Amino acid sequence: MLSTGMGLTIEQIKLHLKLTRISAAAIVFSFILSPLLAIALINIFNLNAHLGTGLIILSVVAGGEFLSRLAGVGHCGSVPTKGLAILLMLVTIAFAPLVLPYLLQGVSVNAWEIIKPLIYSMVIPLGIGIFVRNRYAGIAIKLKPAISVISNIFMGLMMVLTLILHWNLLMNFRSEVLFSALI
Repeated sequence: MLSTGMGLTIEQIKLHLKLTRISAAAIVFSFILSPLLAIALINIFNLNAHLGTGLIILSVVAGGEFLSRLAGVGHCGSVPTKGLAILLMLVTIAFAPLVLPYLLQGVSVNAWEIIKPLIYSMVIPLGIGIFVRNRYAGIAIKLKPAISVISNIFMGLMMVLTLILHWNLLMNFRSEVLFSALI
């Protein structure tokens, strides 16, 4: 998100917010249809409680960082895509702690524990990036490519290490986990 922020000016963010039709559609899909689809899939495929809980959580957090990363990998990192990722991230921070307790009946949900990683890993780096871009544009433009590469390397490393660390758990569930991941 630091790299994303370094690529955006305040004017560009404001420009995206004027695209209300796209933003409204993304919010409806991300925060209404996605959780409803997750609930339907849990019931249709009779997923166990742990996998169902994971699917519900994933359906409620809109994936702003993932959307931003996909846009960058696909070389379509346009301002509207980045602006949409920022909008979804901010709505997620407010939405997830409010909705998860209702969707995950019988599960204790601590709002701060949901919000904290989003703030530390997304909002603060994004804010720093936007600040640097708008205050020190020349420096931001020079640093952005290197920060993007470093970010992609660490994201890939995190994914590999997560698989390694949880390999035994994944093998215990085998087909159910694979099926859930495919969903």
